[in-house]
Amino acid sequence: TAVKDGDDLIDAAEYTVSYTNNIEMGTATVTLTDAAGGNYTVSGSTTFQITQSGTAMTATADKTSYIYGETITVTGTVKATGTAPAATLSLRSAPAAQQVALFAADGTQLTDPVNVVDGAYTLTYNTADKGILPAASITQTVKFVGDEDMADAAANVSIALTEKQLTAA
Repeated sequence: TAVKDGDDLIDAAEYTVSYTNNIEMGTATVTLTDAAGGNYTVSGSTTFQITQSGTAMTATADKTSYIYGETITVTGTVKATGTAPAATLSLRSAPAAQQVALFAADGTQLTDPVNVVDGAYTLTYNTADKGILPAASITQTVKFVGDEDMADAAANVSIALTEKQLTAA
């Protein structure tokens, strides 16, 4: 915080700065209080709005090609961008706030929701379970449900899934 007298910057030793309610979304206050013995009398406060942050999200499969019956592991990160959300994305069904889940292209939820912990997540899905059939290119979507501080987000991951070859015994 900088305080000026016209174009002259007032030394920070002349005042203290405190903030109230400046962590969560909503109205915050910044207050300037005069420091005793200075050359200026500095005091005042103002409010400002903290709004929902946009969300940056990544999703990466542990490999790009799988054989039917193998397990896909998708890892990624979720973090606040500090800027307003780019678009409104509403994912308010399952998973719950601060969770991710893997979805097929048709919207079928493939995994149980998992919590995002310290901005990271890991999802696993056995390709023999319901939801996806062998194909040269399959796009799956990891969906993150935000909360009042972070917006919902989604990231795609593409894989190839080939049929499992069976041999007669």
